[in-house]
Formats: sequence, C-alpha cells, structure tokens
Amino acid sequence: MSSIITLTDTFNGRTISRHRTVRAAVEARRRHLRAVRRSNGANSYLTYSIRAVDGSDISDEVCAETCDLDCR
Repeated sequence: MSSIITLTDTFNGRTISRHRTVRAAVEARRRHLRAVRRSNGANSYLTYSIRAVDGSDISDEVCAETCDLDCR
C-alpha cells in the first residue's frame, strides 16, 4: 500500500511538500528549516507537521526516522 506523506508548515498554514516515505519528509523538514535560518537568521523557527494523507497515524515512524538521522 502506497501512501503519500505531507510536510506542512503549521506556523503559516502551508503545505511545503509531499513525499512517498517518512524519511524523505523528515529530511525535507531539516533542509527547509536550514534554509529558513540561513535566510532569516539563526534564531528563526517554524512549526511543522508530517502526516499521511489517508489519515493513518505515523507519529512513531516520524520519531524513529528523526532519531535515526540525528544518530548519524
């Protein structure tokens, strides 16, 4: 079963991107925040949500992928 994952900027209420995997969405979140900080200053921040379009709960997968990327 293929599911689309949506990365959303909840601070501004905008969809940033759509991905096939949770890992790709987590990496996109990191790249986007890095670009925001580069353009607006080191103290800039945004709030994000990563959700499956079909409504299934993926919070455990997001936490696992975030931890995996941080441990590299």
